[in-house]
Amino acid sequence: MIALVYVSTATVDFSPPALYTLADRAGQKNAQLGVTGFLHYSRGGFFQHLEGDEAAVRSLMAGITADDRHRVETAVELGDLGGRLFPDWSMRYVAPAAVATIGLEAVLEDTLLHMRPPLYDLAVIRRTAEHLVRSLAGLRKRLPRLA
Repeated sequence: MIALVYVSTATVDFSPPALYTLADRAGQKNAQLGVTGFLHYSRGGFFQHLEGDEAAVRSLMAGITADDRHRVETAVELGDLGGRLFPDWSMRYVAPAAVATIGLEAVLEDTLLHMRPPLYDLAVIRRTAEHLVRSLAGLRKRLPRLA
C-alpha cells in the first residue's frame, strides 16, 4: 500500500455543489479500486490525499493528472504510512468550513497550497503533508459531514 498527496490549481470554477458531486463520483470510482482518502478545495486550489494498492493509486493519479479541470503543481509520495489513515472514506470532500472547525485551515489554505518546489525542499513538503494527513485522520470523526 502507498499514500500520496498532491496540490493542484483549478482551471475552471468549482461551486460547492460541484465539489460535492466531484467527491461523490470519485468516491464511487475509488470504492471500486479500493482507494481511500480526502479532497480539500480552497481559493482555487486542491489538496488531495490518496491511499491504497500501489498500482491502483498510480493509475488513479495518472487520470487525475490528465484531467484538464486543474493543473497538478506538486505530487508527493508518502509511501506506506503503516496502514490506511482514512479506511472509511472512499473520497470525502473536506470543505474549508469543516477544516476550520478542527483548526487546520491555516496549514491547508495558507501553507500547503503554496508549497511548491523550488520554494520548499521536497523533504519539507513530504514531512508537512504527512503531518497534516495524520492530523486530519486523527480528527476525522469530528468533521461535520456537509460543511
